[in-house]
Amino acid sequence: MIIRDCLIIAGDDDIAFKAGKDADGRRVDAPCEYCLVEDCVMEDGNGGVTVGSETTGGVRYIFARNCRMSSPNLGRPIRVKTNPNRGGRVEQLYFRNFTVGEADDSAVEVALDYANVTEGSYYPTVRDIEIDNVMVQSAERALYLIGNVGNPIRDVRLSNCEFIAMAEPDIIRHVEGLKLKNVTNGGVPY
Repeated sequence: MIIRDCLIIAGDDDIAFKAGKDADGRRVDAPCEYCLVEDCVMEDGNGGVTVGSETTGGVRYIFARNCRMSSPNLGRPIRVKTNPNRGGRVEQLYFRNFTVGEADDSAVEVALDYANVTEGSYYPTVRDIEIDNVMVQSAERALYLIGNVGNPIRDVRLSNCEFIAMAEPDIIRHVEGLKLKNVTNGGVPY
């Protein structure tokens, strides 16, 4: 799938990649994969480019690049959300060359506790997320990365990113293999 040269203003997530929910998703067991988003402009929405929360069949090989976003009604420019009732494998996500003026929540969110669900029978695997050359002028915080106890988020890599005016500190829990290279927050290197 290719989404290119679009202006998107939504009341929910602007672009959302999903792959089935709970028992029905496990029955069908079909991944969402090999998708490209490029040269898009996004304004209002809970998330700009989003994966989940329906991840049961797995989401992988998502490429998003050369996107611009800005709105006081834009929640999270980059968002991955799932929980221990969803399951599935979320991996090989690539976000490059994003310019964000204003966002209302976290610039980058990877949350394995979506809808405040922290325990369940189907813990998702979330790993291998690459974020490169992202500039965010203002947001609540740069990073909101929440894994589960015993089921961390793995291998998130940020490089060449600039978070300029963040109102709150990052929230990072249960993450393994977080790597930051040439990343600044308020002009200060991580």
